[in-house]
Amino acid sequence: MPRRWSRKTVIRDVLVDIDHASARMLDVSYGGVCVELHRRADAGPPGMFNMIVPPADLPVPVEVVWSRRRDATTWLCGGRVREDQFVNWRTLVDSMA
Repeated sequence: MPRRWSRKTVIRDVLVDIDHASARMLDVSYGGVCVELHRRADAGPPGMFNMIVPPADLPVPVEVVWSRRRDATTWLCGGRVREDQFVNWRTLVDSMA
């Protein structure tokens, strides 16, 4: 199944806040995001989270669609941005191009 929107690799280091912990944005699309986040070894990835994106501290609600463990405390998570946030999110995505 083809993707609805193409992904854009985030070329500069963009740190975001997820559940009061730092995470790194890896790629973005008009509909979602892939992040690398660190969790306790006994904790799995969140099912949903609010991602706070600097410099505007824009809160972006994300539903996790897939996740993959990289090591004992590092996860890659791909998520879908809520549709009611698309206008603000797409502006942010365009600014990263």
